[in-house]
Amino acid sequence: MTHINIIMPVYNAASTVFRAIDSVLKQTYTNFTLYVINDCSADNSYELISERYHNEPRLKLLSNSNNLGAAKTRNVALQFCQYSYVFFIDSDDEWNAEKIAVQMSYMISSDVKLCATSYNYVNNNGSFIINYNQTLLTQEDFLKKKTRVCLSTVGFFNKEFYFSDIGHEDFLFLNSLFSEYGTCFYVNKVLASYYVLQDSLSSDKIKSACWHFKIIAKLFGWNVPKVIYYMYFYVFNAFKIRLGK
Repeated sequence: MTHINIIMPVYNAASTVFRAIDSVLKQTYTNFTLYVINDCSADNSYELISERYHNEPRLKLLSNSNNLGAAKTRNVALQFCQYSYVFFIDSDDEWNAEKIAVQMSYMISSDVKLCATSYNYVNNNGSFIINYNQTLLTQEDFLKKKTRVCLSTVGFFNKEFYFSDIGHEDFLFLNSLFSEYGTCFYVNKVLASYYVLQDSLSSDKIKSACWHFKIIAKLFGWNVPKVIYYMYFYVFNAFKIRLGK
């Protein structure tokens, strides 16, 4: 069984982090190291994790000396995970027990370097499924937001990838994986739950749109027709997500 690395940044997540960590520890795929990185939480997240999981050998609890934000915090763990399979999970998300086993079966048997899955999108109004009706997700469809790839569903082979400290850093990071590997193998099975809280960064639509605009402009060198083209898809598919379609 191939060893994998799992990365979970934590900031003020005392109310959700047990759910996230327990969903990792209950995986049927057992050969992993879970890096939990406390980003100077102002609540008692670090103490709670340390007390509850102090006898868990697969969990390594790290702590930043300064608050770095999610992007740089993930980078702290990524430096230990070069040339290995890496998975992410946010401290308020949750995995189905077979998630890693299902993805690794494809990644090992078919030499897949980038893999994502369908998932439950959960917000204050309820939940609905995000999926994709093809086996391979192309970079073009990713850029057009034909489906919204959640970082907590992603597994990939890490060469020397790191996050940029910029709004929508997840999107930019995933695009770099597409640029390297071409396509993403998509498992059309719900294997995770992604929680969007009303006061989270993900819930601020105007700020998110501004971040996305800046990234698209950066990717295409401020080519106005291309920026407008891809922003159209961003807005159109954002409304579909909001309507649960």
